[in-house]
Amino acid sequence: MRLKLVAAMLTYANTVPVMERHRFDIGSLDRYLRQHLDGYRGGLEVRQFDSGHSNPTFFVSAEMAGGKRQDFRAAQEAAGTLVVSATRSIASSA
Repeated sequence: MRLKLVAAMLTYANTVPVMERHRFDIGSLDRYLRQHLDGYRGGLEVRQFDSGHSNPTFFVSAEMAGGKRQDFRAAQEAAGTLVVSATRSIASSA
């Protein structure tokens, strides 16, 4: 699974705990951020936006240098061919 992490000012705040079928290894994300994000100090909080079921999107908040928190949006690529098949089905019925 690949996640795309984007720093963002989030205006849509309806989040839920990460759905079981979309769970991922938060420890791996923590290790990645420690290696690649300057000023990252840990303290990850991960929730899932309550929309975007074909491409799950997550709200990620992290503690940064100076004790401030930075919010990110992380989007998960759709798994397998399910979404491709659904897209083809919708396109062919139009």
